[in-house]
Amino acid sequence: MKRALLLTAFFIASLVLMGQQSNWHVYRPGGFSARFCYSNDELWIVSGAGIMRWNTITDHKTQYDFSNSPAIISSMGDIITAQDGSIWACGTSGVLHHDGLGWESFDSTNSPLPSTGISRIAQDASGALWIGAQSGVYRFHQGNWTAFDSGNSNLPSSHYVFSLTMDNNNRVWMGCSDGVWNYYANIWVHYTNTNSSLPNSTINSIAFQSDGTGWFVNSNGVARYQNGIWEQYTVLHGISVTSSNSVYVDYLQRVWICGDNSLLCLIGDSFQNYPRTLFADYSCNFYNAYVDDNQNIWLSFFDTYSPLSLVKFNGTSITRYPICEMPLPSQYLQAIFEGFDGKLWLGTADSDGIGGYLSINGNEVETFGMYNTNMPCDHVWSLAQDSQLNMWVGTCIGILQTGPAGSYIHHSSDTGVGASFVNTICAVDDEVWIGTGDGVSRFLDGNWSVLSSAETGMNLSDTKIIKQDSEGSVWIGCGAGIATRQNGVWTTYTEVPYVKDIAFGPDEAVWVARGQLSYLQDGAWHHYDTSNSPLVMNNTISVAVDNYGVVWAGTTLQHNCLYRLENGVWRTYDSTNSVINSQINCIYVDSHNTKWIGSRYLVLFNETGIPSETEDLLMPRPSLLKNYPNPFQESTAICYDKSSTSPIRISIYNLKGQKLWEHLDGENKTGKKEVIWPGRDKQGKNCAAGIYLIKVEDQGQTRFGKAVKLR
Repeated sequence: MKRALLLTAFFIASLVLMGQQSNWHVYRPGGFSARFCYSNDELWIVSGAGIMRWNTITDHKTQYDFSNSPAIISSMGDIITAQDGSIWACGTSGVLHHDGLGWESFDSTNSPLPSTGISRIAQDASGALWIGAQSGVYRFHQGNWTAFDSGNSNLPSSHYVFSLTMDNNNRVWMGCSDGVWNYYANIWVHYTNTNSSLPNSTINSIAFQSDGTGWFVNSNGVARYQNGIWEQYTVLHGISVTSSNSVYVDYLQRVWICGDNSLLCLIGDSFQNYPRTLFADYSCNFYNAYVDDNQNIWLSFFDTYSPLSLVKFNGTSITRYPICEMPLPSQYLQAIFEGFDGKLWLGTADSDGIGGYLSINGNEVETFGMYNTNMPCDHVWSLAQDSQLNMWVGTCIGILQTGPAGSYIHHSSDTGVGASFVNTICAVDDEVWIGTGDGVSRFLDGNWSVLSSAETGMNLSDTKIIKQDSEGSVWIGCGAGIATRQNGVWTTYTEVPYVKDIAFGPDEAVWVARGQLSYLQDGAWHHYDTSNSPLVMNNTISVAVDNYGVVWAGTTLQHNCLYRLENGVWRTYDSTNSVINSQINCIYVDSHNTKWIGSRYLVLFNETGIPSETEDLLMPRPSLLKNYPNPFQESTAICYDKSSTSPIRISIYNLKGQKLWEHLDGENKTGKKEVIWPGRDKQGKNCAAGIYLIKVEDQGQTRFGKAVKLR
């Protein structure tokens, strides 16, 4: 995987700042373009995820959304730094003010603002705020509101405001879909192609220099307004500006013009061109620019490939960041699981042609998409990792295998079954199994083999899920029911057709989401449906069992719910009492018993509070032991501290809990020590590739570690 990008320590800041544990937390993708401002070493960014407050010195990040701030923060359009250093932002249905301590909101309930259509905000020299909306323009100063609309001015009854700013004479300039509007001395002047050289087009962005020169980005190029004279340009410095997106004037009076393919900077009478290829070797467009107090240039990109669409450029080096607290490639989560490498992996796919996957390892995140990985497409419908640490990525048009041995794309001609829209991928011992609408195929040592109905005793068409339990048995859920292989023998269950998901309970119960919620125990099936449970519709599609044996089931559209079942007692979470409001595709439970819910957005839920301050929110507690190399092929050195002369016992277990190897350190010597595990069991037999647990017992104290053995 080439050019993987690492991000650090930006996930739990909002919960820490709130000073309390929350039961729910929602991570939403920021989208691809953002507007931002700067105040007191903090960058404030508005995006589809809300508002992110980022201290660029301490790297402390806080995400504000509907869970910890006014509800209108979920659909933000603009943000500015006021003269007093406070922050003003506007969303579709209101205006927000942050004074450094908390939020104050203005909307149709406590102001003349309309209930929808608000898009831009600016401040004039007197400190008055100007808010652009679809129905008019609103001025707020010293607690007083003034509205300008079609009833008291020549403004149209409806227009969209794309830009709002002030010139050096404190005049208001507003860019709309019908040209430019200028306000001064209670008069609105409308500039179009009839009274200026502006084309008859949308005005996307406006910026003024201190000498009164105005720059107007429109859908046909860039216009300059100087001393009452308009000039329209399609080319500047030999660069086409017909696809420009925004213009910005920094405090050094440099003019920055963001276009699809280049960033132009006007310094005095000369232009500096920064081509897109300086920042990315794939297709993405400059969207907005901002220069902070330290002369760092911040750029947002319209980037459908990467969730890292915020760039810091100091003139030489480039660093990429997300514009929200988690760099989700898409708003729909399709897969969540813990890999053999101990990382949490998330796959996403969106109906808009956007997707990708990412890994989370403590406070370290790697993102993967077509911008840095040889993927056939960005949609990730299924995701798995094998014991050799290869990632298997099911996309719309093929399966990507990528890892230590290189990258390969497998198509239907290779697999023998469909390789597009693969429903499920599962690593089974040294094999990789895929399930599609056509059936199941297995990959081992470079070869694919289709699993036949003659072998399993069941037609495997419409396979939705393949899982392996802790005993090594394989469970296949398909349209006809379940086929399971236990100790080499296949058993079929036709009592549970149209299986969508499978989970395993601590009491050896096997739970199945298939519209109804069913479970197998002691050889008998039991079923919950609308007649004997709170299920409003028989529409469960995902199921998980948490660390305490509680069953969780998620549903599909029409009635989106998360159901909790414990000892026969049900509880329902939906939009009336939680943040659940969309189909639940998958559920993963971590070691803190936090439920990771893959829905529209990533939702975390923990009844006792999501770990927020002293514990890592995203991953299980880090290991107290180290071993190297890890992963390893032949042997690994286990490092430990011996603080006394008492014996220390080091043991190796497989994931079934079976002890494979043991070493007793009875030496009187203390200090830092290490022992070599040769990757074999007590009989000297070579252990298979996979994940193993290391246990060190020292005077009643127990420490654990994890080792990954490669083939």
